[in-house]
Amino acid sequence: TYVSDREQSLYYFEGGVLRGRTDYLCGSGDVFYNGVTLQICEKGGYIVAPRANVKYGYVFKDCTITGETDDINGNYYLGRPWTEAAETYFIDTKMEVIPYASGWTNMSAGGTTRFAEYNSTTASGSVVDLSGRVTELGNTTVNPNNPILTAEEAAEIGNMSNMFGDWDPTEATEQA
Repeated sequence: TYVSDREQSLYYFEGGVLRGRTDYLCGSGDVFYNGVTLQICEKGGYIVAPRANVKYGYVFKDCTITGETDDINGNYYLGRPWTEAAETYFIDTKMEVIPYASGWTNMSAGGTTRFAEYNSTTASGSVVDLSGRVTELGNTTVNPNNPILTAEEAAEIGNMSNMFGDWDPTEATEQA
């Protein structure tokens, strides 16, 4: 489990594998996952459980979701909100294992700012059907959920400089 523990902080992950089952990426702050493989250990889990963030929350760009066993396909959630001020975005994600059709679910705190996707594809490159993604999470009178990003929204959220400003974390992760 990885916990980002400061609401005002910025975090960056590039490449590698993050592995777990239940809320294995959780906490607060803005986190950009760039080209990371998310490996689910067993069915019935949740990838993220974000809480308070500043700008975009958890952003997964060009990531891949895999499973360790065959029964994971169709048997996990992308995430659930830890608090009402929580955001998560999957942009250009390859899903080698597909989540439940609803994609997202509630946690005891209930509520979300937005949980959404853009251009989610299967292992073979087909577009994932997002028509079953939930539009209601937690307190829907305060935070109705629109689970599908437009191309413009995906371009804005998926542009690291919009989250990080002048800080370019790729300079610190450049391979020798």
